[in-house]
Amino acid sequence: MNPLSEVGGEREGDTGMCRVIAAAPDFATEELRQAARLLSTAPPDVDAAVAAELMAQHYGIEASVHPLSGERDRNFLVEDAEGIRTVLKIYNRTDDAPTRAFQSGVLTHLERTALPFAVPSLIATCSGAHEFTFDGIDGQREHGVVVSFVPGEPALHHVPTARRRYALGASVARLGQALETYRDPQADRVLLWDLMRLGDLAPFAVGIVDPARRDFVGEFTERFAREVAPAVRDLRPQIIHNDLSGSNVFVDPADPDAIAAIVDFGDMVRAPMVCDLAVAASYQLEATGDPIADLCEVMAGFETVTPLAEAEVFHLTDLAMARLCLRVLIPQWRVQLFPENADYILRSQSGAWALIDKFMTMKPAAARDAVLARWRSEGSR
Repeated sequence: MNPLSEVGGEREGDTGMCRVIAAAPDFATEELRQAARLLSTAPPDVDAAVAAELMAQHYGIEASVHPLSGERDRNFLVEDAEGIRTVLKIYNRTDDAPTRAFQSGVLTHLERTALPFAVPSLIATCSGAHEFTFDGIDGQREHGVVVSFVPGEPALHHVPTARRRYALGASVARLGQALETYRDPQADRVLLWDLMRLGDLAPFAVGIVDPARRDFVGEFTERFAREVAPAVRDLRPQIIHNDLSGSNVFVDPADPDAIAAIVDFGDMVRAPMVCDLAVAASYQLEATGDPIADLCEVMAGFETVTPLAEAEVFHLTDLAMARLCLRVLIPQWRVQLFPENADYILRSQSGAWALIDKFMTMKPAAARDAVLARWRSEGSR
């Protein structure tokens, strides 16, 4: 029986021609069902007026408040009378106390680390706490935090260059070094955006209407679960950011090739260190050019800080492809749940499909060998 519930219609074009699917697969374990609930629970129902009241009540700040886009939380840009900006975040209700502490804890941890780019810092309430609570419109408890406003513009608004890829690779490695010493049991949670979980999303591939795309994504997903995930699982596992997309990497507006900040630590998991490199690189590849060369540029920057092992390089292409598959499978399900947030949910969909189409013309072994050969050549290994 088809594990997906179809609710009719088709979406075509940049969304990859997928059937309209509103139900998640019938996951076999409660951990996976809970992971699906994390992505299928609507953001808190909080408007700008309520957000302004919360800032006044908990932070003593009278400010203008403007909504920001987001996947699961409700976010607002706050600006006080002196022009000082901060960001108010109201957590999704599925984020329990240990999860919220995990996210706050990493910001405290990174404050003690000398990084060459900015990350948000927690701002204490009037009572000195890093979190506040309030009653939502339905009487249930909501939780929120305020963090500093970081400089820069999202990298997705600027065309990738070789210099930016190199700089990003180095920044990913610096962040990895800082996260290596962060410890929290929540890092072992189950998250559908975790590359190591791609195989669990294989049922989603049946919703892709285009036969060639459906077969490619389905076959890759199954091969990844069978061959790649077991091979990389023990390659330097640590806490990783796990969402170094163009929305979460900020660049300097005066020099868009310079990395200014990294934000949004809400998808952190414990996974092979190389996964963060693969995720970041997947957003820097250009389908109209040579994505293998693009990948190698990000890798080269990474290795100026942290040298890679041959096994990590060997699997890097498949790991980047795994992120591309997640970028089409998960959003295509979520956009049916939250059509009002379609612009944000599908913001990287067309780019992911263009790259998947490009990789469909390559043999996986040839792509892996090309990256490995470049790595050996440039490192004189």
